[in-house]
Amino acid sequence: MYEVLAQKLETGALIILDGGTGTDIQRRGVPMNDEVWCAMANLTHGDSVREVHEDYIRASAEIVTANTYASSPLSFASLGREDEIADIDRTAVRLAREAVERLATTPVSVAGSISTMPPIARGTDRVEQPVWEEAHVG
Repeated sequence: MYEVLAQKLETGALIILDGGTGTDIQRRGVPMNDEVWCAMANLTHGDSVREVHEDYIRASAEIVTANTYASSPLSFASLGREDEIADIDRTAVRLAREAVERLATTPVSVAGSISTMPPIARGTDRVEQPVWEEAHVG
């Protein structure tokens, strides 16, 4: 799978990415959390999360983004629930991979996404620490 992407990058070919995974989860009516936005949907509404990935695969995405954007220590610190991040991220990756296994007829890769900001509604500034060092995807 990843060899296909590497070859496309080397030749300058177009690679089709998915869109706003969290936004599409929210559009489906999945309840959002004020502190961690769409992150909890991985555990509470896995079918909806998987369906978002499936829709992007049907639309010819070659890379789908696991729903990991909002599951950073920055978001979970205020809740005192940092211990849940690893499970949430693993579930996000599993759901994306399941969608690929179910529908992909051509190579589709799974990527992750990490936010460097707490939820926007809180009005805080971008954080300088490298949050990707704390990502918990296995």
